[in-house]
Amino acid sequence: MIINRAGGTRGKTTAGGRKAAARHHVQHLLRYLTQQDKYGQALEPFLTNCSGSNANELTAELEAWKTLRPSITEPLRHKIFSPEKGDRELSKDEWQKMIDIYREERGLEDAPYVAFLHTDGHGNRNPAHLHLAFLRIRSDGSVVPDSLDFKVDRQASRRIEHELDLVVNRGASRRYKTLEAHTDFKRRRRSKSLYNQHQAPVAPRPARTAVAQAGAAFSTATSIAKRFTAAIAADASRAARRADDKQAAAKAISTAADESMRQKKRQAQAQRRRKAAPGEGKQHYRPGEGQRR
Repeated sequence: MIINRAGGTRGKTTAGGRKAAARHHVQHLLRYLTQQDKYGQALEPFLTNCSGSNANELTAELEAWKTLRPSITEPLRHKIFSPEKGDRELSKDEWQKMIDIYREERGLEDAPYVAFLHTDGHGNRNPAHLHLAFLRIRSDGSVVPDSLDFKVDRQASRRIEHELDLVVNRGASRRYKTLEAHTDFKRRRRSKSLYNQHQAPVAPRPARTAVAQAGAAFSTATSIAKRFTAAIAADASRAARRADDKQAAAKAISTAADESMRQKKRQAQAQRRRKAAPGEGKQHYRPGEGQRR
């Protein structure tokens, strides 16, 4: 069983274009589903919770329902329920149960819907397939979110296969073949803890454990390398400071020695001048000088 989305107005690039397309979307979709243009005779709704019995009445009813939330640009959804090629022929009650399961999974509640059964399928699918058109607006004006379309469709498909005993889709059977396996798979993905008190915790995969250990070892080696590099840089800085201090001390010693040599030269020059002029700088005493007369 596959549930696919069809149609829509997401191809429009502006909000105005999407609103304009949405105004005609209901009418065009119902004309396609009734196959009036293809066979000349309109099909009656196969299953519906609306009061209309033809395309015009259904269009008017859905357009009136859309006025509950006129700001929504894409209120209409179109889904195709396509069983597998090997499935049996389904009865009307089984198709109805299929729709009820989808509406429950989607949370549509009392939102209006209409379904048409087509038997002109092609390719490797079952020729009988169901077209479901519904509005995302409930009777109280609340809106059904459309952000998880794919997940809801997949979950509803697995549940339909399980409850109606249908052939499991090949793509889905590669991962989970039963509804219980699918549920367990979702629980393991959402949480690594216990998903009930009787279930043992899921052991980590060996590859995941090896990767985690390798990451921890790499982190430890990186930390050690950083500390070693920092120690080498500190030692180099201290050695540079010691070399600068030695150079400054040698310069100070050299300056003091030069100053001492200059001082000795000045003293020697002064001594030579005194020897060359022996009377210079001597005071001779003369009797009577400085005495009162």
